Amino acid sequence: MRTYICEHIDEIYPTILKDLLSANIVYPRNLKCYEISPATIILTDIRNRTITNEARELLFTFGLAEFLGIMSAKNSVDFITYYNKKMKNYTDNNLTFYGAYGPRLISQIPQIIHKLKSDKDSRQAVMTIYNGNQDLFVQSKDIPCTVSLQFFIRNNKLDLIVYMRSNDIIYGTSYDIQVFTLLQEFIATKLEIEPGNYYHIVGSLHLYDDFKQKAEKIIESKYYLLSWPQMTSEFTNNFDKILYYEQFIRNNDLTQINIFNEFHDSFTLSFLINLILFKFYRSKQKFNNQQIIDFIFKENNVCNYYSRKLL
Repeated sequence: MRTYICEHIDEIYPTILKDLLSANIVYPRNLKCYEISPATIILTDIRNRTITNEARELLFTFGLAEFLGIMSAKNSVDFITYYNKKMKNYTDNNLTFYGAYGPRLISQIPQIIHKLKSDKDSRQAVMTIYNGNQDLFVQSKDIPCTVSLQFFIRNNKLDLIVYMRSNDIIYGTSYDIQVFTLLQEFIATKLEIEPGNYYHIVGSLHLYDDFKQKAEKIIESKYYLLSWPQMTSEFTNNFDKILYYEQFIRNNDLTQINIFNEFHDSFTLSFLINLILFKFYRSKQKFNNQQIIDFIFKENNVCNYYSRKLL
């Protein structure tokens, strides 16, 4: 078992890539890849969840969209491909995703919260995504890579252990850690406790040979340490409004939008502003909302990711 421990995911990402480039070579589905099996990544501060490495060129809001998709049980191709066009490669029917996590998790999330409120030391707060009774017998481009998520309250903090059967270090790990730590912090906020460690355990952590040169560039590239503000109850208790605004941002002209009338905490505003900035980045429109610009430079926060490209 290879174990990587970090406070910030950006700090350990190049090291993992270096190790993969000298790891065992395997050929699943006749595709050459470098593999560490098994591997564990431990993130000790989950708000440092986002990879900013310049050569990685992360689609920052795709992770936010995946989190929203889980929390609203979405499985539509139209929704997620707005944030990442490459996801069309993983649908079987051009309408939905067979392995979408949202429909598989949505009924389990309230039960996790209830179980941990009822018994803070519970070892039964487990959610499953991969379903062997079903997924083993299906031919699909979208078999879930994540098997399970187990939540523990220890030392009055919420830890999360995720087990993945398979994880592509370029296009999987960088988003999965962001998505699952958002879910971890959401549940911790509902429980009114701090999030603890995040444990990312992978059966096959791998790098496809097609992305070897990209990995080499990432290893040599610069990054800046980005930390999310603390999630608050304003976000978790008004989640229907968050989903409404995401849909509004995606489908409407934003000339008159004013989220500052609805929300006040830094996390919620940063989350929504990133969706707004992405729309302008995606459409290559000029961005000139002065109130949002003032917030970005005042807070100096995660909104800087897209604002550096737009402003």
